[in-house]
Amino acid sequence: MISCFDFDGAKCLVTGNKSLLQTLDCSTEDDLRKRVKRERAFDLLRLERALDEGDFDSKKIGERTIRDLRTPMDDDEKCQEKCNDELKTGLDMVKAHTAFGSVGVPSVVDELDLKMFCKLDTAHDKCLRDCGFEIQFNMRDYVCRDRYREMLYNLPCYNYASSKLKRRCGSERCGPYSELKVSVLGFAQRCRTLVCDLSCTHGVLIQKCGWPTGMRAFKFLLDYTRTQVSTWMKETAINMRRSISQIIPRSCSRMFCERFDTQNCTYVPAS
Repeated sequence: MISCFDFDGAKCLVTGNKSLLQTLDCSTEDDLRKRVKRERAFDLLRLERALDEGDFDSKKIGERTIRDLRTPMDDDEKCQEKCNDELKTGLDMVKAHTAFGSVGVPSVVDELDLKMFCKLDTAHDKCLRDCGFEIQFNMRDYVCRDRYREMLYNLPCYNYASSKLKRRCGSERCGPYSELKVSVLGFAQRCRTLVCDLSCTHGVLIQKCGWPTGMRAFKFLLDYTRTQVSTWMKETAINMRRSISQIIPRSCSRMFCERFDTQNCTYVPAS
C-alpha cells in the first residue's frame, strides 16, 4: 500500500517502509517536474526478502510496489521501473548481513560491498535524472561521501556482531515493522521502532566489539538516524508552516537527548 498525504493541495508524497526513494508529484502547472526524494540510500533487507521469496508482484522496492508487467504504466513509471530493475540486479551481487532492523544504514559486509553499494546508488540517481526526475535528498551521501572512512572503520564490528544482532534485536524484539506513514503520527511510530532497534543494537555492539569500538560503531548508527529524522521533521515543519518544536513527536525528540532513550526530551535545533 502506498501512503499519501497532501500538505498544501499541490503535493503528494508517496512513501513506503524503508524506502529506496520517495516520489513527490507536483500537480500544479507551475511545477511540472516530478521530484524524487531519497528517504535513505537503500534498503538491502527489503531487497533481499523480495529476491529470496521471489514474490515480485506483492513485495515492494522502496515505496513502489513491484508491478505485474501487465499493469499499464506511463512513460515516467516505465523509466523509473527500469532504473529500479537495474538496481535490483546490481544489489543481488552485494553481500548484506541485514542486522540493523529499521535503522537505515546499509548493512554491507565489507569494503568491496560498500564500494559497490555506493556505485550502484550513484548509477540509480543518474538513471532517475535521465528519466526526468530530480533527486532532492539522498542519505547515501552520509555513508558514501560525508562519513565514508568512519563507515569503513565500523564494518568489521558490524559484521562480527551481526549474528547476535539478528538473534536478539530486529523484528522479533522491535517489530513488526510497518509501512512508514508520512505524517506526524507515522513518524512517531517509526521513531518508536528506531529507538527500540538502537537501544538493542547498542548493547550488542558494546558486548561484541568492546569499548570504544562498539560505542563508536553505535554512535555512527545513531548519528545517521538523527540526520534522517531531522530531515523528516524539517520538511514536515516547512510544509505545515509550523516550527519543528511544535510538531516533533516525543518518540523522535528522544533521539536528540544526550541519552537518546530518556523518557522526556525537548528538541533543540543544532546551532
